[in-house]
This record gives sequence, C-alpha cells and structure tokens, in this order.
Amino acid sequence: MSEEYLREHYKKMDMDELVVRARNPQALAHSRQMAREELDRRYAEDAIDPAPSSPNDTEPVNRGEASRLAVRTLLVMCVMTAYFFYLEPKYGALMAVSTALGFAFVFPVAGRIIGIGLVLLSIWIGIEMFRAMPLYIALVVSLVPLTAFGIGLNMVVESFKED
Repeated sequence: MSEEYLREHYKKMDMDELVVRARNPQALAHSRQMAREELDRRYAEDAIDPAPSSPNDTEPVNRGEASRLAVRTLLVMCVMTAYFFYLEPKYGALMAVSTALGFAFVFPVAGRIIGIGLVLLSIWIGIEMFRAMPLYIALVVSLVPLTAFGIGLNMVVESFKED
C-alpha cells in the first residue's frame, strides 16, 4: 500500500502510526476490520426506519411499487383502448375516457372526485361491454374496467385515509 493511500483513509492518525501500521500487517488488518465495523454500524443506522408520522401509519407504504403497478395497469388500458377502437369506436371512446381519467388520477393525484368518476365510469363501461359482446369475450375483457374500478376505489379510500 502506498503512503498516499494510507494518508487518505487514515487522516486522523499521525505519520508515525501510519508507518507502524504499514509495516505491521496485523495492525493494518485490525484497522481495516475496525473500519468495516464502523461502516456496518453506519449502514445499520441508515437502515432504521423513522418513527411513524401518525398513530395509524404503522406499516411502511411502498409507493414506488404501487406507482409502477398503476402505470402498468394504465398501459394495459391503453392497449385495450386501441383494441376497442378497432372493434367498435363507441366503446373505444368510452375506454379512452376511462384511460384518460386513470392517467389524470395516477400521475398528478388529482383527487377523490376523479377517483369516484373513474369508479362510476368503469362500472358503466363494464355494463356496456356485457350488453354488446358475447359473454365469454365480455368476461375476459371486463378485467380492464374491473382493474380501473379497483384503482379508482383504492385511490378514493387512500385519499380519505389521508384526511
């Protein structure tokens, strides 16, 4: 090891102690072990979660995973919207409105009114799909409005929890 490396990593030690440690492998190994333990201690302190902000907030929320799931769902809704425009433009338009509401609600978190609108619109789209399509197709395709219903309902519930 070079003297420059030792100075950089052991700035608190004086030069004589650095030379002794450089010549004594056991002392150098001991100081490395102490440095590792110090780093482990710091990482452990950083890993401790802060106290909950409210008495009801005891479980940490993984917002990153929730937003990724919402984006994936909205992408599926976009694909389904294109498919509905191909099948029947009227239902494609309904699906486009539902998808637009989903995007408006997930990204800027527009509020519970949009969530309630998304829930009601997804119910209406589901009913219209069951009227217009054969049952086996409608059952498969109704997963999209059901997902929109779930997202909207979850967002409304979460917005009430924040109050």
